[in-house]
Amino acid sequence: MRTILGCGLVLALVCASAAGADDKIDAKKLVGKWSSKEKENFVVELTKDGKVIVTAGPDAKFEGTYKLDGNKLKLTLKIGDMEKTMNRIVSKLTDDEMVSKEDKEGAKEDTLLRVKKP
Repeated sequence: MRTILGCGLVLALVCASAAGADDKIDAKKLVGKWSSKEKENFVVELTKDGKVIVTAGPDAKFEGTYKLDGNKLKLTLKIGDMEKTMNRIVSKLTDDEMVSKEDKEGAKEDTLLRVKKP
């Protein structure tokens, strides 16, 4: 059940789209660890070599790849024996904050904050 809940969280935060489909995002700013502003223990790590690791609590960890095209972020995660592809549109990306939403009408924006190194 936790795995299913974790998958739901992944889909809610890591799928998606936002306004300004032609805007370009600085790919270098994506690299790092991001935590959910709304959900506790939800962390997305994006590496410079196109890998993504999503942690949703102590029992749910998913790995995969990502690709940025303009402001469209495509994530492909391995969930159990399946691969799930999600598309997000990033509406805001700063050194400390990433705002995106699913690439579907009526989707709610999600905010991730950069995890600072101690």
